[in-house]
Amino acid sequence: MNAHNLKPCKPGETHNPKGSSKKAKLAKIFRDSITDVDREVVYQKAKSLAMRGVPFFVELFLDRDEGKVPNKTQLSGEGGKPIELTIVATSQEKTKQIDALRKKLSGE
Repeated sequence: MNAHNLKPCKPGETHNPKGSSKKAKLAKIFRDSITDVDREVVYQKAKSLAMRGVPFFVELFLDRDEGKVPNKTQLSGEGGKPIELTIVATSQEKTKQIDALRKKLSGE
């Protein structure tokens, strides 16, 4: 941080009008207040529920142990064909830019 760039706020003025997130503040308060004993109790309870087959907790443990399974999504048109796009240009310059991009992508 460069101290000579800092400007003090005038009364009633703010440099961060939205402030920091209330959710983030609550999460920090929670993290700071929980002890290692609390963490161990929560872990053991979650582990117990996973061992009993409760789906949420099974998934929770597998995601942390094995890593999340990638969710690959492929977009395609009807019958697996490519999606057809129609570009409507609002000016000649945009048309030129689009044509240049098409040539570049097609390797011309």
